[in-house]
Amino acid sequence: MIFKFYLIPTQIISVLVLLKRNDIKLGRIAQILTGEGKTAIIITLAATNVILGHKVDIVTSSEILAKRDAIDERNKELYKILGISVDHCIKDDNNKQDHGPKECYKADIVYGDTHNFQADILSDKYMLENTRNGRDYDMIICDEIDSMFIDDYGKSTLLAGEKPYMKRLNYILIGMWVKLSVSVKRETKNTIRYNIKEIVNELAKVGQNILNNKSLQLPKYLYDYAEHEMEKWAHSAVEAILMEENVRYRVNGDRIEPIDNENTGVIQHNTNLSYGLQQFLQLKHNCTLTSVSTITSYLSNVGFFNLYKNEKENNIIGLTGTLGAETAQNMLNKIYGLDFAFIPPASERMLFQLLPRLEKNDIDWLNTIIKTCLREAKYG
Repeated sequence: MIFKFYLIPTQIISVLVLLKRNDIKLGRIAQILTGEGKTAIIITLAATNVILGHKVDIVTSSEILAKRDAIDERNKELYKILGISVDHCIKDDNNKQDHGPKECYKADIVYGDTHNFQADILSDKYMLENTRNGRDYDMIICDEIDSMFIDDYGKSTLLAGEKPYMKRLNYILIGMWVKLSVSVKRETKNTIRYNIKEIVNELAKVGQNILNNKSLQLPKYLYDYAEHEMEKWAHSAVEAILMEENVRYRVNGDRIEPIDNENTGVIQHNTNLSYGLQQFLQLKHNCTLTSVSTITSYLSNVGFFNLYKNEKENNIIGLTGTLGAETAQNMLNKIYGLDFAFIPPASERMLFQLLPRLEKNDIDWLNTIIKTCLREAKYG
């Protein structure tokens, strides 16, 4: 026994329900409540599918969870006993490969998050890097589908490329940054926010003057591009001044790495900020200045997950703690071609909801919580 316990009946039922679908043209999502052992279910489900001949991609909601589950010694020991290889596709300080086939895609099971999977697909399909080592879009298992399928369904991973002469645009960014640094040297962040419109207009004028300088010798398409982007660059310069290090980004050696502080808090190692923001942060911290890049290809979350279905079969399998309202279920069915299963909990939920109360301030709120807890504990 690797995990020191056996699968309970509801976990076995969950695996069977997700394996045996009524219609193979429909993927399946199972609602399994928190605390029911979704990790053990996913491992069993993935291993069973590999034994049945599939290559399995497992998508989690963050890079941290993907790496944790892939390198966990107990997980690896269990997979090894079954003769199954496992790896992850996360790019980090230990895995900095930018080009060519990735060894991880030779494994039977590959863990990752949506962004890293999508970036590798773009490199594989559009940059012709053979990043996925010829791996097909066979079977995908998604943990916590509500965050990826619904909350972030409109998100896209973008692949950027550099056109000739793009480095010459850096003169415009440098000019803007010098002007901004001198202008706001003694200003507070609140003052900058209050005067943001005037500052942006002034920076755009500075950029336009540099652009009009014939010594830049820009081709016509780049001149038009710079004029179109000028106001966005000005906004990005101000945003770079206001952004807090180690909250929205970190400086790693000579690299600026964004932090997803709104959702997962994960450092996005292989992500560059757009509209010149990456370059302004490089100027802010005296890092090597890279060129502004333009989007060459992109892949949305919807496009990514739908790669795992075709006219004959839909191999999207997912787990979530809550499937949401009927409207959310209808959306999942329409966009991804899914049906749904609701797995009962292993034991009765000991939940009793008290009537809500509204208190006047934080102190009263905390005191009420303490009194209520003591009262409930007293009566068992």
